[in-house]
Amino acid sequence: MSQLEELRQKTSRPTVPQRTDEFVSEGTTEEANEVSNQHIVESRSVQPVSSSLTQKGKKRQKGVRLDEEIADSLERFCLEEKITIETLIEAAWLEMQNNQKLCQKILKSAKKRRQKRFKLGRLQAKKTELAALEAEVAKMSD
Repeated sequence: MSQLEELRQKTSRPTVPQRTDEFVSEGTTEEANEVSNQHIVESRSVQPVSSSLTQKGKKRQKGVRLDEEIADSLERFCLEEKITIETLIEAAWLEMQNNQKLCQKILKSAKKRRQKRFKLGRLQAKKTELAALEAEVAKMSD
């Protein structure tokens, strides 16, 4: 027997015979149908709550850029609390809508952060522009 055939035999998995037993016996089929019908009736009574989550739960992808330290801290927090960043943001937004004082406090902080980022962005653009001018001057002097 060749080495290739030996390898094929080692890697082939044994087959499992098909099951012949039933999970539900004939006599309990009607009981199972009754239980599933009760579940449908109960789930219909809960439908207004769950449908609002599923209908409004259509996902919209949006890229969000965060400060690296904040992103790491946020990920750790969400892992520890066993929630997702998305659900945390959704819950925070809903709380902000219900609490104007909290909303104004967060909005004030966000506007300060935006202004700081804008200034840093302009500074970085000026640095890039200066580096390009220096490179151009260096080429002229050669």
